[in-house]
Amino acid sequence: MLAGWNRLSQELKRRNVYRVATVYAITGWIIVEVTDTVFPHLGLPEWLVTALVVVILAGFPVALILSWIYDIGPKGLIKTDKEESSQHSPSTSRKKPFTSNLFIVILAILLVGQFIYFGIIRNSWTGGLSEEIREEKVAVAVFNNFTGQEDLEAFGMMASEWITTGLRELDVQASSPEMMRKSRENVGILPGNPSNLVSLFELTGARYVVTGSFFLEDSILQVSSRLESTETGDVVYDFPLISGLVKDKEVLIREIRERLKGYWAVKQVDRLDSFEPPRYEAYQALMECDGVPWDFRCQRNAISLDSSFMLARIYYYFSTFQWELEEENQQTRQYILDNWDKCTPYEKSYFIFVESMSVNHYEDALKALEENLSLDSKDLSVLLLTAQFYHGLNQSEKALDLLGPLFENYSKYKEKLVIPEFYSFYFSILLSLGNSREIKDFASELDAEDYRKMGVKGRYQIFRALLLEGDFDEIDRIQHFYWDQGISWDVVNWAYAYNTIFPDDSLNYFETQLRERLDEFNDPQDTWDYGISTQFFHNNHQSRAFAHYVLREFEEAEAILQNLRTVDWDNYFVGYWTKKFHWHTRLWVEGFLGSTMARQGRTEEALAQVEYLESMRINQPSMINRLKKGSISYYQARIYSILGMKQEAVEALSRSIQEGKINEFRSFDQDWDLAAL
Repeated sequence: MLAGWNRLSQELKRRNVYRVATVYAITGWIIVEVTDTVFPHLGLPEWLVTALVVVILAGFPVALILSWIYDIGPKGLIKTDKEESSQHSPSTSRKKPFTSNLFIVILAILLVGQFIYFGIIRNSWTGGLSEEIREEKVAVAVFNNFTGQEDLEAFGMMASEWITTGLRELDVQASSPEMMRKSRENVGILPGNPSNLVSLFELTGARYVVTGSFFLEDSILQVSSRLESTETGDVVYDFPLISGLVKDKEVLIREIRERLKGYWAVKQVDRLDSFEPPRYEAYQALMECDGVPWDFRCQRNAISLDSSFMLARIYYYFSTFQWELEEENQQTRQYILDNWDKCTPYEKSYFIFVESMSVNHYEDALKALEENLSLDSKDLSVLLLTAQFYHGLNQSEKALDLLGPLFENYSKYKEKLVIPEFYSFYFSILLSLGNSREIKDFASELDAEDYRKMGVKGRYQIFRALLLEGDFDEIDRIQHFYWDQGISWDVVNWAYAYNTIFPDDSLNYFETQLRERLDEFNDPQDTWDYGISTQFFHNNHQSRAFAHYVLREFEEAEAILQNLRTVDWDNYFVGYWTKKFHWHTRLWVEGFLGSTMARQGRTEEALAQVEYLESMRINQPSMINRLKKGSISYYQARIYSILGMKQEAVEALSRSIQEGKINEFRSFDQDWDLAAL
């Protein structure tokens, strides 16, 4: 037996099996040590190190077998047959030179092993997710923070955001990250629950949800995650624990995204060309904007922490558009175009939406919104904006199709309708379709919290519906309800709404209340509401001149407006208005003054005011905000309409639309001065 072992040992030596084993072991050890040290600093995922270890271990017996079968010499790989073996004793056999061919063999083994690993072993990881699951819509919840450190709260949001981005790369339909941030308390709520709360499934339409949590162990963040059914609450799959240094949060986010992507990417498991996450501090700063898309200062701060943060850039492009910060807007536009390939599909569509609005291509803007809505049809923010554009482009039926289901199941969805515009636009849509009775019936079921949540705009639309229904008893009831509950109400706008509906010779139902509150109105006011009203709504509900106008006291209104002509608007507002905003305030004064002259029958003076408004075009600043475009023509149309010059009024309104104005809240169909049309 010993002799047999000796012969085997001599044969192994002769065939250089020992040498191959030694070289392979040393080379493999060096590769593992180098990759384990270098890969984390390169931002590469941990599983690559694991993959190399598996490949090297699997290749070891293969290398031994190949060294037994083949001779490695100057001529390359030569098969050693038994006859040659018998003709040479171990002592006389030549030593095989150690050449680069050995490295070729090892490299070949590693490549074959890599194929086996990626093609079979790692693919087997996805075996836990069936094809049926992978084809369903999935939500990715905000990961729960169990570290006890509030500063790490944004890490859970970031995980949700970038896992979703990774899944969408693979054409997996996933709920929007913003929607999931707003739905944190709905995770775990199942359909048919006793409290009749809206479930995550009903809210998102996703049959599955990725949930996760993270905790600290010394300086290591440990992240656990799982896939759950939103219909039953069952855990479908437990993903492996993933960990990384707390100081390398971006690297860990990338690792989490790629690891979880692998469970869906059966045919693309080695795909690493993903959109990169920003610096953690930049993402954290953007989350502090609290979802407000026009907070340009907050977005600017996020960009200062990571200039390559594309989502912050996209939102900044929108906010500088809204505020007409032209230089910043154009700089941001160019940066986005220069880095277009780094934008996600959502970011690209959002950019096209803003770009299209700036050049009055509202149909293209709507198409861009529809693209983002196709990514997640349950994304309430995109859904509201899309409905708003449908309504603004006279497609109110489509707008109702989007918002209607939410209000038909109001008891379930009411906690999610936190944006006042949900109510004001829904009511405005119903009014445009002649459904004032539906608003009346809906309002009869509301409580104080509902009225507070919908804001002044929503409450205004309810009163307009009640006026159209002629239900003054219900108006009285709601007014007393407001008084009892301490809910503010804008009597000047209600009185204005009365004027738009009832004949001019009728006594305004709210006249007494408005007269009692005249002291609340002043001109001018260095306030946000006063400025906003002159910019966007064309009727300044903070102005005493406007209050007198609604009371048909046109001489008093004109006197105030003549005094406002002398105000140095460029230096009046403090802090938050640009020169463009000052110009719009002057435009409001002149346009409103023309209406008061027309109301008094002073036709020549009113028409002279039309010409004066036209002369203001010389100094008109460039405008990109759709709410302020076409304002000169709009004020001219109001004056023509009051004077009974319908053809001229319609032509002026047409110019206003061509210049970029679209139908907005309290616009064409709810304007007293245009009522004659």
